[in-house]
Amino acid sequence: MMPMPSALQREFCYTHSMFRTPPPGPQPQWKRPLYLVLTTLLGVMLSYGVHSVLELAYLWNAERNDVLVNWTQHFGVGACALPEWLQYGVLALGLIGGFLIGRIWWRWVYVERKWEKKDL
Repeated sequence: MMPMPSALQREFCYTHSMFRTPPPGPQPQWKRPLYLVLTTLLGVMLSYGVHSVLELAYLWNAERNDVLVNWTQHFGVGACALPEWLQYGVLALGLIGGFLIGRIWWRWVYVERKWEKKDL
């Protein structure tokens, strides 16, 4: 068994931990727009995952019911079985959802610092 660390060792580990964060202060001007752009891109990527699941369900349903599938191009590239309004709707939801999630997460992480206030 390893001996228990002394109070001095525990204090040293806390003050020199990589998880110790600086006190809140002003953020660089580029940080928030970059954060919002990256969360919006995350929303778009997740919307393509939702798009693929919807398309698979649509194709399985069409095959089961012997429905003729009308293939369209998705942004002029490739082929998609979903109607165009659904293609663009899922993409718009991904864009808007990613942006809104970015705003919420920015407030939680950098303004309210919720992650710091959790009791472990």
